[in-house]
Amino acid sequence: MTKDQEIKIIEDAIAKLGNNSYLAESLTEMLPYIKQSLQSDFIPNMVGRLKEKQDELSELETKISDKKLILEHITQDINVKSEKLNDIKRQVSYIKDTLQDIWFLDCLVVKGTST
Repeated sequence: MTKDQEIKIIEDAIAKLGNNSYLAESLTEMLPYIKQSLQSDFIPNMVGRLKEKQDELSELETKISDKKLILEHITQDINVKSEKLNDIKRQVSYIKDTLQDIWFLDCLVVKGTST
């Protein structure tokens, strides 16, 4: 049996299984890898391919986890800075109120002594 005949058997199986088949979906995903392996005169190693994909998945999960940690740190930093900003706003408001009170009292004193 030739490589092309073997590939044809897989393609026929995919077609026969139909669109609603889990196996057809998996075989469709593996078909390019199988074709490439056969064209390169390698025996398709699905276990090796699966391990490759598991390693890729693990690497992506690690990256996602790292990004989540960074996001948590940034969020905490934003919250701290937001609290500091609110404190500063309250202090500025207090200072403004105090200056207005002083100005008002000063106006009263100045008006009171000039009359």
